[in-house]
Amino acid sequence: MSVLEWITTGILVIAMTGIGGMKLVGNKDGIEQAKRLGYDKIRIPIGIAEVAAAAGVLIGAAFTDLEWLGIAAAAGVILMMIGAAGFHIRAGDRFEIIPTVVVGAAAVLYIIAISGS
Repeated sequence: MSVLEWITTGILVIAMTGIGGMKLVGNKDGIEQAKRLGYDKIRIPIGIAEVAAAAGVLIGAAFTDLEWLGIAAAAGVILMMIGAAGFHIRAGDRFEIIPTVVVGAAAVLYIIAISGS
């Protein structure tokens, strides 16, 4: 496993578990943000998808036979981050897209790293 793969795996697992976990636990700030951004009715399915993406990235990095799963999960992360950026832009949260760009970039680098190993 390359250094880039280790770093991007760590970033994606921590970020997606944290983001998704907050949606699933339903803390007050997360619920208020979901309502403000307009995804409160689909908060739980999004949280499940985010935690599943973290698991897929980790499994794909850990098992050579399942690299395809990591790539698919990272592609899903990219799509979720594009969607998240859209919600934040629509709500006028211009600076809130920075974390989505960072996580999305980590997913792109993960795909590059895992495909090259």
